[in-house]
Amino acid sequence: MASLKSDKADITKLYKELIIKHASNPCNFGSLKSDAMRSTGINPLCGDKLEIYISTHRDTIKKICFEGVGCAISIASASILTKILNDTSIDEAKKIASSFIIELSSNRKLPLIDFIKNNEELTILCAVKDFPTRIKCVNLSWQTFLSVFDDTIKITSTE
Repeated sequence: MASLKSDKADITKLYKELIIKHASNPCNFGSLKSDAMRSTGINPLCGDKLEIYISTHRDTIKKICFEGVGCAISIASASILTKILNDTSIDEAKKIASSFIIELSSNRKLPLIDFIKNNEELTILCAVKDFPTRIKCVNLSWQTFLSVFDDTIKITSTE
């Protein structure tokens, strides 16, 4: 039993370190040219607002970046998203994002898809499930990313 508590403490520590690292120096922060695909996401409860920009070539994301304001968790999640999904096929990126959202939204532990399981930062970011009120902060960038490919959605909201 002590080992289980120790493991949970370790993952919580890693989670906090990961958030601080990405929030203080986010990857791919900035915008792209006006011809880039983009979508806006807001979390009205927290005040987070993000803009995701994507440039593609054929069926591959060539560049993904973001701008916005928000809590450290929201900014860190967007930073991790852009770091991971850059230079990925659009279909694979959508699969990763959808699976990650499902994992965070589930009340039970699901088997992680191989990509999430094999990505240390995403595995650590899943520790947000221990802080249920912050799940929407993590999900915002992932939902906004998916909405880039949905022409019917202009602004994504966590509510």
